[in-house]
Amino acid sequence: VDNHLRKTSRYLIKIDTEEEALQYLTDSFRSELYCDFVGVVLEEGGQLLPKAWSGNIPSVTEAFPFSTDDCSSKLFRQSMTYKTAEVPEKCHMAKVLKKANIKTWFTVPLKDDIHHFGFCIVGFLSFVPLLDMEVHFEEFGKDMAVAMEMAKQKETQLKKIEGIEWISKNLSLDAPLEQHIAELTSRAGKGTNADFACIYLYNEKENCFVFQQPAYGKMEYAHKIMIQDNYMLKDYFPFLETPGGNQLTIPLFNDLKPIGVLHVGNEGTGVFSEDDLRMLELLSKHVA
Repeated sequence: VDNHLRKTSRYLIKIDTEEEALQYLTDSFRSELYCDFVGVVLEEGGQLLPKAWSGNIPSVTEAFPFSTDDCSSKLFRQSMTYKTAEVPEKCHMAKVLKKANIKTWFTVPLKDDIHHFGFCIVGFLSFVPLLDMEVHFEEFGKDMAVAMEMAKQKETQLKKIEGIEWISKNLSLDAPLEQHIAELTSRAGKGTNADFACIYLYNEKENCFVFQQPAYGKMEYAHKIMIQDNYMLKDYFPFLETPGGNQLTIPLFNDLKPIGVLHVGNEGTGVFSEDDLRMLELLSKHVA
């Protein structure tokens, strides 16, 4: 097992995307340990979400998502096993595993000196003796966190490069406004994995934000957002430049004057990150 952990750590730093790194982790663990399932669970916006999974145990996977506050904080700091875990009444993760009749399980925290991403969980439907491997697994968890952070940085750089290339190829002052909006919302939606992306432009005469067609994806929206006496943009778009939620809004400025907003949203539990914010800011600056 120790040899497998070292080989896996070395391979992970060569991977370019976080998704690929997580799936490689789960598949390699399952084949090496002959376990019934391996999952990577990440904390996003106060929720625990399964980001990669190998092994079909529906009673476990279908229990997600649930609140981070309902679980033991030890999951994010140290390796835990079915023997050392909090009692199910104090930890929802332990409760889910007990209800699914998972006889043996252990976790590995995915953390480095700064970030606590979540944890990896390995489970067996039968009783399996666990050797004293906590130190090895915790060191591997640190390696995994470093690999994830490197993969995120690679993805961010790639998005920036692709965004700059897209801007240079697609933005022309001769093109009609509708074409710009279609290209921008599509780019914003796909680049952030959003279900919906749109633009509102400010109509000074009517003192309101007006929804612009075409949008990317489908979601309910207000055709007009009227401005009252309050001109605080965040009161009309609560997720203005605020990652960590299922919506994200970026202002569009022209000579320091707000002319509208670029808005993305998810219908499910997916949240927008700091990297998504930076990518949308890159697009908005060049488009406004």
